[in-house]
Amino acid sequence: MKRLLADMFRWRVGARWYVLVFLLPIGITFAAVYLNVAMGSPAPPASVFAVSELLLLIPGLVIITMIQGPFTEEPAWRGFYLPRFQAKYSSLVASLIIRVIWWSWHIPRMVSDPTGQRPPLQFLALNVAFSILYTWIYNNAKASLFLIALLHGVTNTFAAFLFPSQFGEYYLRLWWLYVGLWLVAALFVVLQTPVQVKTDELTLRRTIATSDHIKPKCIRRIDQIVNQSFAASRVYPRSSKE
Repeated sequence: MKRLLADMFRWRVGARWYVLVFLLPIGITFAAVYLNVAMGSPAPPASVFAVSELLLLIPGLVIITMIQGPFTEEPAWRGFYLPRFQAKYSSLVASLIIRVIWWSWHIPRMVSDPTGQRPPLQFLALNVAFSILYTWIYNNAKASLFLIALLHGVTNTFAAFLFPSQFGEYYLRLWWLYVGLWLVAALFVVLQTPVQVKTDELTLRRTIATSDHIKPKCIRRIDQIVNQSFAASRVYPRSSKE
């Protein structure tokens, strides 16, 4: 329990992760909506982007993140299940197992919702992408459940902000576009990240906290270039023989 609480409130993970957590879901949501518009769907009305509506995003993000799922779900999905599954399986397999559990958890809500806001098939495919991306972030951002819950909350908030304007005959197409963009992001992570063999939970958590081996190749290469440039530019003291 102490470890779980520490993960939930671990927020010092580097500014780049917060940039990713906000820009990725916002960018994908806007891209999906306006791809749908380009294919014939009506554009969101200008009133959606009124200052009064935009200001509501701040309290909306807090409420959605803290109360409506992310901060109460993620301690289970990524806090409890993920370390245990990664102790037995690769990160990819662990992510896919959690995807099934996560999707099953939402079945009652999807079935009982008469508006069909979450189409079951598209939501299942979406959970595949989310599980892979969330695992990658968890493994690379010091097992921060705070960061994962924030990403979950930002994603839900901006979908709730833009998707209602697309209700109608083009709504399912919007979902497929949305799912497709998320799957592209997940596929990029899968292709760039070395396969992680199963290991015991303690070793895994130490690796997450101290190692860069599970970063995508492009990120590791950037780190190498930066380190080499820094080393080359250092001024070493002259030896005493000179």
